[in-house]
Amino acid sequence: RTIRKRRMDTNECKPSTACECEIDCAPEHEVSGDGAAIGTEKWKIAGVVLFFSFSSIGSIFVNKAVLTAYDFAYPSALMWVQMLIANSCLTLMRHRLKVPVLERKEYWSILLATSYWIGNVLIGLYALRLVNIPMFSTLRRLSVLFVMGVEASRGKRFSRKIVFTVFITVAGSVLSAYSDLTFDAVGYALVFLNNLVTAFYFHQLKESISALNLDSLQLYYYTSQQGVLLMTVVLVLTDAPGAIEAFQTRPELQSFGFGAAVLGSAAMSFLVNYSTNLNVEYTTPLSTAVSSVLKNSLQTGIGLFSWGYQVTVLNVIGLVVALLGSSLFTLFKLRENNLGSESIKNSS
Repeated sequence: RTIRKRRMDTNECKPSTACECEIDCAPEHEVSGDGAAIGTEKWKIAGVVLFFSFSSIGSIFVNKAVLTAYDFAYPSALMWVQMLIANSCLTLMRHRLKVPVLERKEYWSILLATSYWIGNVLIGLYALRLVNIPMFSTLRRLSVLFVMGVEASRGKRFSRKIVFTVFITVAGSVLSAYSDLTFDAVGYALVFLNNLVTAFYFHQLKESISALNLDSLQLYYYTSQQGVLLMTVVLVLTDAPGAIEAFQTRPELQSFGFGAAVLGSAAMSFLVNYSTNLNVEYTTPLSTAVSSVLKNSLQTGIGLFSWGYQVTVLNVIGLVVALLGSSLFTLFKLRENNLGSESIKNSS
């Protein structure tokens, strides 16, 4: 803890990483070392972002299959199974993860992150059942605005170029689905609530990793331990009776295909939660949200050809505009980061 405090006070990187470099992060996270080390770290961050993006895409489609293809209207039950399996895996990995023993007061910090995590995933599952994948992905892109709002409320400021690129991304997101909006008031409200909770979750996750000196899997272990208990209460109060009755009366829910889909959902849930923790550990909350924009663009592109969604010219134009905005964001952030590194090098 003494080492962590010294590093944070001198604006160095967290002790969980040898050095911290982000492709599209805020300039306060600098990179030190020779060119080869910096290049390796950039590829590492790129790998983390890609891991997060593709595991998230897989999770969305598997969950949509369980909730829609099998008409399983009990997202709380699905999430409880996901968390139970993930918790079992993490418990078996405890010694390998070298999970430290925390003080009692430190559990409260993790409890807040756990609550945001449960709310984020659960609200997203309920929204996903009511909204098709292209529309869900389009509305989820607006999470960037919520993340910027949370960070701005804590004193962070963004350049005009960054604000402009985010505006382009949001405009493209809205345009991409404008001609195909099938309004569902409850579904839309849940997606916007999901965006708000996502912003607070990313921010709290970042704070918990820094304050407790845990790596991503160690933090995931503790949030999973707490999450199973909290989710059991939520399940009993919401979907448990209906899910049990449906399983007993509907033969398709007793089939091998449904069981495989649920297990696949649990596996993808583990990967997406691990990659989310890893992504936030290496990047800023805003960068995580923008990598989500890239992921959601791919999601929309694939979703346009699934579940009977009709492609229109406006859909394609909006998708291109959103991709342009997120690409420009990455370019401008990289330039800001390079300028910040040069300034520190010159001052030293």
